[in-house]
Amino acid sequence: NVWEWTDEGSEPPPTTAPDVLRQQLVMGGAYYSMVDELGRSGVMRRLPEDRGTGGIGLRILRATTHSR
Repeated sequence: NVWEWTDEGSEPPPTTAPDVLRQQLVMGGAYYSMVDELGRSGVMRRLPEDRGTGGIGLRILRATTHSR
């Protein structure tokens, strides 16, 4: 999976996402509340259908879905 780190409660803007993520970010996907190695709370987005280059090894605390 490819993950996009965002601040707590925010959504990664497709216009500022890396090129490889941009089209898939606008398609939606699952959000995960998690904490990175430094203990910062935040939200990660999982791309639809598990497409991508692999995770970044962060620890998932709980999964939640957000409807548009």
